[in-house]
Amino acid sequence: MRTFYLAALLAGVCASAAAQGLPAASGTDLYGRRVDLAASLSGTPAILIVGFTKGSSGRCQEWEDRLWALDGGAARGGVFALLQLEAVPGILMPFVAGSVRSRTPQERFGHVFLLRQPRSEWKRCVGYDDKTGKDDPYLVLVDAKACVVEVHRGAYSPALAALLQAGYEKLGAKPSGRKG
Repeated sequence: MRTFYLAALLAGVCASAAAQGLPAASGTDLYGRRVDLAASLSGTPAILIVGFTKGSSGRCQEWEDRLWALDGGAARGGVFALLQLEAVPGILMPFVAGSVRSRTPQERFGHVFLLRQPRSEWKRCVGYDDKTGKDDPYLVLVDAKACVVEVHRGAYSPALAALLQAGYEKLGAKPSGRKG
């Protein structure tokens, strides 16, 4: 039920983001390479897992693990984790990156982005709630034009994972493990 109300609320909030595409997202991946989200999407739908606080990292990691493990589920190439690290002092960034790298399988290094730009646009796009959703992961389904289609938030649940997977496939994404 919370997802339905959040989706209805965000329809208005992200309408402008959907019309204009995603907010800027450039930084580094876990290999240390400079990355740009729009270029990385390469005209394909994607599921973005966005976390804004240290408290959200465990739940974001669970979503990432579950989405990558889906048998025939969301195409692994279309799942990206965006860590909003604007508030982390530069001197600590190597330690933060090392910590994230140590708990992330190497096959995902190119799909985990460490972002340093102001996160206010992303917060506005996902309908960030500092009171009830501060430590929640935000899940953003985007189409091939990098426009926001759906936004959900919260801990992993099979029902929400199925909803994301169905939306992802509806956008024409080819699930991993299937030919076609």
